[in-house]
Amino acid sequence: MLFHDFQIDPRTARPLHADFFAVNLRERLAVDVPVRTIGEAPAVTELKLGTLQQVLATLRVEALPGSLPDHLAVDVSGLTEVDAAVRVRDIVLPEGVTLAGHLDPDDVVVKVAPVRAATTEETAAEAAEAEPAIAEPETPEAD
Repeated sequence: MLFHDFQIDPRTARPLHADFFAVNLRERLAVDVPVRTIGEAPAVTELKLGTLQQVLATLRVEALPGSLPDHLAVDVSGLTEVDAAVRVRDIVLPEGVTLAGHLDPDDVVVKVAPVRAATTEETAAEAAEAEPAIAEPETPEAD
């Protein structure tokens, strides 16, 4: 049996319903498996050059029910510079598991995105645009 769906009562946060389905243990299944990062990217933690972005949260894999992984581990410890990425082709799949669907091996799974720091000129220009112009009080004309 495989877990299919789960419902929670929005008021009490208690489980309402769970769907399971029986599978043939000799037939390969295609399922979406979550991607989890392991390790720390030096470009993010040590060098502070950017932030880690996970572009793909799941990957569709195909395997026999007994071989289906609960997640795919992506090691990010080799990401040492901005725009360094782990691509689909870099993920080590467990034995008996293959990628399913129409995934491009060059698709990015996780990458180091540059930190965008605003320059002082940009900040000053944005602040000037954000502030409404203050009108000077009108002075009554003497007749």
